[in-house]
Amino acid sequence: MATWKAAPLEKRQSAARIMKEAWENLARNRLVLASVFAQGALKQVPEHPAALFCLGVIALEGKRPELARGVLERALANDPPERVNVAMALALAQHQCGDVESALATLDGIPAAERTPQVTHNRALLSGELSRP
Repeated sequence: MATWKAAPLEKRQSAARIMKEAWENLARNRLVLASVFAQGALKQVPEHPAALFCLGVIALEGKRPELARGVLERALANDPPERVNVAMALALAQHQCGDVESALATLDGIPAAERTPQVTHNRALLSGELSRP
């Protein structure tokens, strides 16, 4: 069981409310506010995967793929409900860090039953990069 799932229900509910604000601010491109809310959620529930995912997306938006990679790896390790989206973001961060092999491995780690057409498309693009001289 992921650590965050063991947190008291009240803390998880509080983190969920905070994350609603984080995602709304991220959607409005208010990256600083979104980050503040996501960090607040992590204070309620350390290793909360949605908060880590949000911070990873913010790092990608800020052109900081190394930071994004680390945060998204933590998010994926914590059994996120939105694991396909987290994996896709992690693969993007890995690709931006120049690590195409890891990006492919991340996408390959998505169970076949959960692979969306976008996952398949991105995997094909990455495979094409590896086959280029």
